[in-house]
Amino acid sequence: MRADRIFAFLAIPIKRPILFVPFLLVYLVKWLYALLLFYAVQWPLNKVFGPIIARFWGPVALHYPGHIFWMYSSLKASNWFFDVILLSIASLFVVVMLWNYLKGTRVRVRFWVGILYVLVYVLIFFLGQKAFPSLIARYLKSLPWMWLVMVLFNALIHTVLVIPLFYMVLRERVIGFFEGFRWTGVLFFRAFLLLLLAFASFIPILYAEAPILASTYVKMYPELVFIYMGVFDLWTVVVNVFVHAVLVGWLADEVRY
Repeated sequence: MRADRIFAFLAIPIKRPILFVPFLLVYLVKWLYALLLFYAVQWPLNKVFGPIIARFWGPVALHYPGHIFWMYSSLKASNWFFDVILLSIASLFVVVMLWNYLKGTRVRVRFWVGILYVLVYVLIFFLGQKAFPSLIARYLKSLPWMWLVMVLFNALIHTVLVIPLFYMVLRERVIGFFEGFRWTGVLFFRAFLLLLLAFASFIPILYAEAPILASTYVKMYPELVFIYMGVFDLWTVVVNVFVHAVLVGWLADEVRY
């Protein structure tokens, strides 16, 4: 594996910025949802949504600044939809575009291939963001150590399961997912290191959340929390696109198909 190949693959999104579009559309939908939440307590939508919001979240959620923090918590609670369901669909289309570009083929998205792709992403999310954190929280009380272990685990589970998904898209058959574990073994160490760096890059942003929310500026201007969320979402798009480009590029170098 020549060192210059990784730079060639990193350059793909710069040459083909259309690769950013599927992921950007996910967060466009997310921010349109945020806009709906904002206007849910404004006239005339408050006639419909106001009583529902007050019943489940209390009257404080109907008025400024409580409404802003309610919006923030609601957006975080809906991450399973935007960052799992929609993001997995965006990932699928980006992988298809990368295969078409790198192999010069016309890869089609089969129905059951798409379904399995999304289901495996849901499994990865459940294991990496729900089940495993709940397990290690029983044994690790130090937040930095918890993040370190979670980064290692998420890098590992993505390495094991994502490469077979990418190969399955090329094969256009569900059986390709199981055949793809062969390529997980071939690419394991470099893919694991890449994903480890990708997940680790989020630690400073995550670490900043609590101080930002507790800061005097945010208490005075609660809208600032959306700048933080926007930075997180933008970085998610950038990391996803470049990681996809490198992983599919490495796989394309190995697969003769």
